[in-house]
Amino acid sequence: VLANMPPAAKQHTNAGAQAFVRYYIEAYGRLLMDPAKGQLPKLEDPQCPGCKKLERIVGENADAGRVWADIYFRTLNVGEPDVEGEVIDAATVNDIHVMAPLTNSPVVVHEPSGLATTRAKSSDVLAQLWLSWRDGQWYVTDFQDVDYTPPKK
Repeated sequence: VLANMPPAAKQHTNAGAQAFVRYYIEAYGRLLMDPAKGQLPKLEDPQCPGCKKLERIVGENADAGRVWADIYFRTLNVGEPDVEGEVIDAATVNDIHVMAPLTNSPVVVHEPSGLATTRAKSSDVLAQLWLSWRDGQWYVTDFQDVDYTPPKK
């Protein structure tokens, strides 16, 4: 997971935080396609309460031999980093909050029995990530998601 991180996601900047959020969400999706335990925690603080849910899902898929045929969640946008609702320059602080609306599409899920099912489209979600910059890297310190309705264009 760390070896595949794009250079932009390794920067202590607003753009770097946004790139890291995109990468984290994509990494989760790719770990559903090729389940491997212990990869997401490399991007997370060990005490991250919301991250444990994502790692549990990846672990359950790995244990069951379940493989997703495509990425289910796609990032629509990543907001500007903020602290307590105020947009800030991420280079000046170590702890920030970033929101990212996500959409999803139906995806085929292959079971070890050979059966394939389709996971239907569910509600779009607003992912909220709290990040911390330390040791030259962003880490997710908390992750939450809530149902989200994208604004009409």
